[in-house]
Amino acid sequence: MSRRIFKCRMLLAFLAAGLAVSACHANAPTFDATANAPTNRIKLLGVWHVKTGDGTGIIARFTGNGIVKVRFQGGVLRETKEATFDVAGSILKVAYKDNAGNAREETFKIKKLTESALILEDDNGVGLEFAKK
Repeated sequence: MSRRIFKCRMLLAFLAAGLAVSACHANAPTFDATANAPTNRIKLLGVWHVKTGDGTGIIARFTGNGIVKVRFQGGVLRETKEATFDVAGSILKVAYKDNAGNAREETFKIKKLTESALILEDDNGVGLEFAKK
């Protein structure tokens, strides 16, 4: 499996995707959420689906107890993974175990978070756009 596909599965197997945010969002103003961490956590709760690109068919469910469940649906692949998450300001941290059972943690910057839209960016500047279901 290619590194990009693996990373996409891990993001939405724990939010570490290799999808580019569309050009219209690349130059959007940055989202400063440092003063609204509790509000950001509340806004994040619920079911989100990948809006565009290779990740379509991937659904992430964020729960109030700090668990995110990710469901992959596409072709013959039907799989659900679970991880924990925490929001601190505009930072989303996701902890999970990889397929080998090793503990992993991914950190994402929340570029945009509204009641219906979520855009995350990883350490490499690669983003993923979600819409709330």
